Amino acid sequence: MNNGRSIKALCLKETGELSPSQEQAALALAAGKKIAAAAKLAEVGVSTVKEWLYTIPEFPARVRELREEMTKEAIGKIVDGLGFAAVTLRNLMDSENPNAALGAARAMFEIAFKVKEGDLGKEIAELRTRINAITRARTA
Repeated sequence: MNNGRSIKALCLKETGELSPSQEQAALALAAGKKIAAAAKLAEVGVSTVKEWLYTIPEFPARVRELREEMTKEAIGKIVDGLGFAAVTLRNLMDSENPNAALGAARAMFEIAFKVKEGDLGKEIAELRTRINAITRARTA
């Protein structure tokens, strides 16, 4: 699958930089793809991706870095949508459809109890801690 290219040609191990093939595979792995799928996307063999994972420390580090970026972006989208979700639930509570109003009211009560119990508050605090750690690591 690597069209005769050597692993050395695909890997800039000496410079500490990842090749385009390695970047593509790292992105696929960070997105949750299996090694075989990542290898196919990077146009290399499965054994090549495995070798990168085990012999080039920068490669799994890049996978982790990309995964952290994806996680941070996803959390941001969730947080951005919370206000809209709350307004939507509140509007549904005024719905003329009794099933929609009841469902929204139940959802609001569930959320209120979770917040009161501290579950949601603890999760938000943990997410903030993780985001702050990622931000500090990037600015250091």
